[in-house]
This record gives sequence, C-alpha cells and structure tokens, in this order.
Amino acid sequence: MRRWLTARASGVLLALMLVVASTATAFADPRDFELVNNSGRDIAEIYVAPSKMDDWGDNLIPEGKVLPNGNQVPIAFQRYTEGDCYYDVKVITTDGDEGELNQVNLCETTTVTFN
Repeated sequence: MRRWLTARASGVLLALMLVVASTATAFADPRDFELVNNSGRDIAEIYVAPSKMDDWGDNLIPEGKVLPNGNQVPIAFQRYTEGDCYYDVKVITTDGDEGELNQVNLCETTTVTFN
C-alpha cells in the first residue's frame, strides 16, 4: 500500500511539473531568440528594435558585463510591438565597432549570429 501511494504521489508531482513547464513555455514570446557571438570580439552592447522604428531602446547587456566571443545569450522580449516580426539587431564590441543585422524575421528564426 505504501509503495502504491509513493508511486501515485510521484506521478501527481510529475504531472504537476509538466503542467508548470508547459505553462512557462506557453508564455514565451515567439520572437525570443539566442544571440550567438562569432564575431571574433567581445560584445559590450546589444540592441533590438522593430525595423520600422528609429529608436534602439536600452542596451540588453547589464552594465559592466560582456558577451565573450564564442558564447551566446538568450534574448527574451518583454517589450515588443504586437504583430511585428521584423527586427533590427545591433551590437557594439568592447573596442567600439558596431555591427547591424536588419530585417531579421524573429517570428521564423530562433538564432541570430554575428560573424
């Protein structure tokens, strides 16, 4: 009887964990992506903005941090324009060089790579 209760409790716990995990996934924005740094340089600043806007908004890397070459970082949207899929992505390296990718369809890709 005790083994049956333990197995049943484990099953309920597993089911609850799956519901929580699927709920968290359901709230992920379809424009979330991984930014991969293959630029050969460390990135000090990352900006993402709808392609039709002129304002880049805030730097997505916390002050004093960098994205080292060969690493990647998840970019999760908290502020976005509803219905927009095309975004521009701008990076600034620690030595001040800038790189831009324009018209990236973030509704159809999950990885953006700077080479």
